[in-house]
Amino acid sequence: MTEARKQFPCPKCGNAVEKGSKFFPFCSHHCKYSDLYGWLEDTYRISTPLNDDSRPEEKKPEEK
Repeated sequence: MTEARKQFPCPKCGNAVEKGSKFFPFCSHHCKYSDLYGWLEDTYRISTPLNDDSRPEEKKPEEK
């Protein structure tokens, strides 16, 4: 029996993409670089600011 390949939607255009494809998770070279250019041109932004509380605190050496 052959293993069924899972397909996922391309995050850029919605076309079906197989998990082992060359451009995964994108369907093509165009979608991959179109997404990259969106990040480089500040089209995409992370909506939640990072808080200092979200970072694990480093242990400081105890003073003697």
